Amino acid sequence: MYRTAFLSSLLLSGTILSSHAAPLGTVDAVETRFEEVSQYRSFPSKLNFESAAGRTGAGILHYADGPDGPYVLLGLRDDEESWCNFGGMSDEKEGEKKHKTKKAQLVGLLAETAAREVEEESNGYFAHHPHDVRSLPYIDTLGDRKGESFLYRMYFKKVPMVGAEHLKKAQEESVSHHNQEYKDFRWISAKSIWRAIQSGTQEVDLNGDVISLFEPLFKTLMTPAGQALLVHVTA
Repeated sequence: MYRTAFLSSLLLSGTILSSHAAPLGTVDAVETRFEEVSQYRSFPSKLNFESAAGRTGAGILHYADGPDGPYVLLGLRDDEESWCNFGGMSDEKEGEKKHKTKKAQLVGLLAETAAREVEEESNGYFAHHPHDVRSLPYIDTLGDRKGESFLYRMYFKKVPMVGAEHLKKAQEESVSHHNQEYKDFRWISAKSIWRAIQSGTQEVDLNGDVISLFEPLFKTLMTPAGQALLVHVTA
């Protein structure tokens, strides 16, 4: 009962956050506030967080109802043997919309990053409007990239289960190199991922077939907020 009440309090706002006060709006503000960020920590930040090319990124972790419970969609990266969700870095084009109109400001620039990256990497199978992405629960984590702080926002969204073979075929037929960042796609039991997170390991055992989670994804799911959301997904 306590667990249910705790999860409800986190999810009602549409945002998954840790219990720190004063939402933060820029990477520099986060960096100033947390001189020493613990290895697995999420923190409060504004819905319309200011994106910065090379210093912020966003993506979506998709999950769906499977034959024996919820499953999470992951892709096998083409640059290493690890599995991750769709997502990537913010670019300059998203920042150009920032001051044009009030309507554009309301979209939320990290939501734009997530929507663009997901549509590209799924080759259009998952096309979410930034306004819809903006209403999803999310987790923000702070890491390091090339000596500078890097903020990554991961949204969570339930979707219909699209066959992994369809995603792979669409990628093979794509003419854009940017849309060919994965060697394979797979729906993975959320309960299996939850067991790995509980054990503090990136290795997920799928009945003897062991896969490795992409380190940033693993670190996000290791936060208290990430674990709470996994509990919610697998409940």
